Amino acid sequence: SWGSVGAALKREGRLHLEVANTGHWREPGGHHGIGLESVRSRLRLLHGSNADLRMENPDGLVRIHIELPA
Repeated sequence: SWGSVGAALKREGRLHLEVANTGHWREPGGHHGIGLESVRSRLRLLHGSNADLRMENPDGLVRIHIELPA
């Protein structure tokens, strides 16, 4: 079974975005896995050190959290 959860929250001048899916994080290999690195690069270009992208794998969910200036 699978599922996804998306959330957005504006707090203290920051925008918090989160997407979660069931499963376990797998490290990319070969030519795979450029998507998250591309997102990180774009966030750096647009917001410098004011943006953050984090990945977590708690409780059987893979969570991607992005925080940036609102």
